[in-house]
Amino acid sequence: MRNVLLLMITVISAYLFINWLPIPDPLNLSNLILEFVFNPVKVFAAAISFFVGFISTGILLRDLIVYMKKTNAKNRYYLLNIINMILFIMVIFLLFKNGFLHMVLFFSFAFLYGMMTMSNNK
Repeated sequence: MRNVLLLMITVISAYLFINWLPIPDPLNLSNLILEFVFNPVKVFAAAISFFVGFISTGILLRDLIVYMKKTNAKNRYYLLNIINMILFIMVIFLLFKNGFLHMVLFFSFAFLYGMMTMSNNK
């Protein structure tokens, strides 16, 4: 149940991050800074969405990896963990389709956060 909630938070926050922080088509630093200056509320909301999303994605990634290491094929939660992993991969692909640069940034931070918290969770 917790993983489903984290997956929903990931989808919603990543989608809002993509929509609230448009990256100009020719990636130019001055256009990006102008977007930040002229729309500070959208940028602030996108930043909050980014932080909530990458933390929830990192926790979800950590939990899925830890659960996969602990379970085996005889465990009754094994199928549930496989389904959660497949849903997570599907969400990643769908979000990458919407905003590639956004999701590269989003999932790289989430991956790093998930790996750092996994080392503390022995």
